[in-house]
Amino acid sequence: MTERLSAKVPKPNKDTVIKPKSSKPKIPAAKSLALKESEPKLGRRERNRLEKLARITDAARILFREKGFQGTTINDIAEAADIGFGTLFLYAKSKEELLVMVFKDEMMEVVDKTYAKMPKKPLLDQVMFLFAGFVTYHKRDEALSRALLKEIFFLDNPERRLEVMRLMHSIFGRLADLIKVAQNEGKFNSDADPVLLARNLFSIYIQQLNAWLGGYTNYARFEKLLPEILNLQIKPLQITQPKSPQKRSTSS
Repeated sequence: MTERLSAKVPKPNKDTVIKPKSSKPKIPAAKSLALKESEPKLGRRERNRLEKLARITDAARILFREKGFQGTTINDIAEAADIGFGTLFLYAKSKEELLVMVFKDEMMEVVDKTYAKMPKKPLLDQVMFLFAGFVTYHKRDEALSRALLKEIFFLDNPERRLEVMRLMHSIFGRLADLIKVAQNEGKFNSDADPVLLARNLFSIYIQQLNAWLGGYTNYARFEKLLPEILNLQIKPLQITQPKSPQKRSTSS
C-alpha cells in the first residue's frame, strides 16, 4: 500500500532557510557558477556577466524570503545586488521574471538531489518520492509558491520560457527513466510510451498542486488525492505475476 505523501516528504534542509540579519541582506558568492577544472575558462566579459547574474538572483532569492514577493521591489533587488537599475533591467525586465529565474535554479537542484536518493520501490512510490521533494520546496514558502504559479505558465520573455521548458523536460526525463526501469524489469507494460506517461503523471501533479496552493483544497486533501489519482494512471499498466494454479486434492 502506498504511504501517505506526508510520510514521504523529507524535511527541508535547514541550510536553505534564510534568516534576516540586517536591513540589507548579505549576498553570498554563487557556488553554482564556479567552473570545474574540466570546463573551458570563460572570457572576462562572460565571467563578469555571470557574476552579476548570480548577484542579482541571490539578492532576489534572499529578499523574496525575507520580505515576501509583494514586499520586494525591483529597486530593493538592484540595491542588494549592488548594481544599477539599468544594469538589472538587462538581465530581467521585472521581479516576476526574477522569481522564475530563482525558481528554475532551485528546482533543478531539488530534482537532482531527490532523484539521487531514489529508493528501490514500486513505480508509484518512486513517482511520489520525486513529487514529495517538489512539495517540500513549495511548503517552505507557500505564499511565494502561489506567486510563482501565477507567473510560470504565462511568461512573455522567450528566454524565460525556454529555461522553464528545459526544467520541465528534465523532470519528464527523470520520470521516463523510472518507467523504463520498471518496463525492463517486466513490471510495467512495455507498450506504454514512457515520455507520454511521464507528461501525464506530471500534469496530474501540477493540477493538484494548483488546487492546493490556489486554495481550492487543503493540504490534507491534496496529499490524500495525489497518490490515488496517480495510481489510476499507473495501476492499469502494471504487470502482476500470475498466481500459480492450485492443485486439486485427489482422494485415494
